[in-house]
Amino acid sequence: LPDTDDSMFAWSVRDSVRRGVWLDYEWFGVSFQLAYPPLGYALASISARVFGFTEFAFRLVPALSACAATLVVFAIVRRLGCALWAAAFATLSLISLTVYFFFARTAGVDGILVLCVMLTQLAILAALDQPRFWKWVGVAAGAAIMTKGPAAALPLLGMLGTLLLAKPRPTARHLGVALLVTTLVALPWHLGQLLRHGGWFIEIYVGFNLVDRTTSQIAGNQTPFHYYLSTLVQIDPLLGSVALLGTAFAIITWLRDRDPRLAAFLSALVMGLGQ
Repeated sequence: LPDTDDSMFAWSVRDSVRRGVWLDYEWFGVSFQLAYPPLGYALASISARVFGFTEFAFRLVPALSACAATLVVFAIVRRLGCALWAAAFATLSLISLTVYFFFARTAGVDGILVLCVMLTQLAILAALDQPRFWKWVGVAAGAAIMTKGPAAALPLLGMLGTLLLAKPRPTARHLGVALLVTTLVALPWHLGQLLRHGGWFIEIYVGFNLVDRTTSQIAGNQTPFHYYLSTLVQIDPLLGSVALLGTAFAIITWLRDRDPRLAAFLSALVMGLGQ
């Protein structure tokens, strides 16, 4: 594994397995949980317990998440009412992206986060037709928050905001169900960390990971809002152009119809590019 986030992730998981713990991940004695919630690390711990401390074990869960996410993309496009060929094109386009392939084989939580956010998107689209799926919106959203905390909150808040602008908008009862389930999934761990670490948890988890990373440069790794979009255009100009045209068409269609399905889709896209 390279000497970057991959190795930090693997070292923390290996240390937790050796200590026999599940929800307490450290980095040279400092609680890693002040930075990230435990879902991604717990899944990697299961993989390490089964396959040992190997590169394969540490990269297995992110790789499987990336594979599953491609299937979710196919389902999302079909749910949007698009033809079979459009869903297939979207899926193949995602698979062909060099950046996506790179992150799919990186040991860490980003691949899991992408899958959880996409599952939230798919659940929203399903819930707009069948209200019983609102509870699954909450499960997927809670899992996203339990994977990367504040980073997951951005696309989720974007989805919620645009749904409120849609016509017809979801009922308060349905949104309340989704919010309640999300809270039940994510709140216990966060509350436990707050009680355990107090102000230190707020300073690192919220202050550093959300406020500082959003408003200032961290370790020389600050990127502009349009970073991923511009990277896509540079790596694959044709696909990037298609993505820009498709997004513009979707925005125009939404402004005309205020379709809640397009609202959820566009919010996830914009907030995802801005993370």
